[in-house]
Amino acid sequence: MPSNMAIWGVWVRVNGQWRIGFNGRVALDWPAVFQMAEFFGTELTWHDYHKLAALESETLRQDREAQKRE
Repeated sequence: MPSNMAIWGVWVRVNGQWRIGFNGRVALDWPAVFQMAEFFGTELTWHDYHKLAALESETLRQDREAQKRE
């Protein structure tokens, strides 16, 4: 969807901003996410936050699934 292209651009830029624990990624480092979005000139709305949170959740789910297969 074209309306999701802007948030996808943010996701690509912040996808390295993870909090890491003993078993891998734990959560996005949200202060860093907001700071990077601001740096790149993107003002995140409440809806944008929820879209990013959904991407975060799906990534963490995929990580858990990959750990089960190992």
